[in-house]
Amino acid sequence: MLEAALILSRQLATMALYMGLGVILIRTKVFTEESKRHFTTFVLYVVSPLLSLSCFNFEYSTDALKRFLLCMLISLIFHLACIPVSFIAKIGSDPKILPSERFSVIFGNTGFIGIPLCLGLLGTVGGFYCVAINVTFNLLIWSYGHALLGKVKGGRSLKNYLKLFHHPFFYLTGLGMVMYLLHLSFPAVVQDAVDSIGNMTSPLAMVACGMYHASYNAFKGFKHIRNYFICALKLVVIPLLTLAVLRLIPMDRTMALTVLITASAPMAAVSIFFSDGSNERLERSMETFLMSVLLSIVTLPAIVGFASTVL
Repeated sequence: MLEAALILSRQLATMALYMGLGVILIRTKVFTEESKRHFTTFVLYVVSPLLSLSCFNFEYSTDALKRFLLCMLISLIFHLACIPVSFIAKIGSDPKILPSERFSVIFGNTGFIGIPLCLGLLGTVGGFYCVAINVTFNLLIWSYGHALLGKVKGGRSLKNYLKLFHHPFFYLTGLGMVMYLLHLSFPAVVQDAVDSIGNMTSPLAMVACGMYHASYNAFKGFKHIRNYFICALKLVVIPLLTLAVLRLIPMDRTMALTVLITASAPMAAVSIFFSDGSNERLERSMETFLMSVLLSIVTLPAIVGFASTVL
């Protein structure tokens, strides 16, 4: 539990520095509101998809592939199970803001928080499983997450829903999987470039997050009881339900703990970017994101510490 708290504290301190840089860039007018959106688009449509492609840069073996796909499947089941849980947020909700609240409850910070924690507590195997979970996470935010927030253009027809998959993330994820299955690889210089750019995803996402916070005092979110309710769903209810289910499923203990750690992570920063376009949703997303990050200092180590004794 103490080790988890130390790793989490280090990551949160790093997040604060990155976000602080984003605030400075906006306050000093190095970036304008328009360039902020261009920066965010670059992170979401270029840097993040390259991270997904680099995820498949591991040595091929039938056993590794089976474990990778199994972890993806379990992660998919977990995220789908979070969808009905997120409907609890309907209680006392504002219909205009509810989609962003549900998005925040379903999707956690599996990258910036999840991967370092899994590597630190569980070693390279935990990091390997966390990469698989991140692939599933990205598949769902760019499909179900986009649809949840009303990003489907031109009406809710099957054709328009399928347009959600016309995104660099899906193309590069598919390319990575095909190359892995066929034992193909990029030249070393190309792979180094892909890995280097992809690894910038978390820092650049935090910088972008700081840019959004530069013009809004998200700390005032601590005054609103509603925000505590949403954070409790994400940081307490979902992790405890996940733990209860994991105890019933026979699986590798390291994989189970990896799933639980990612389930216990605070809200994903992408909830802010996807809520841009609606001031009410954007403000609520910024408030709950910041609150969930700070509250996770207590909740995440406590849940992981308890789980370590029962799994």
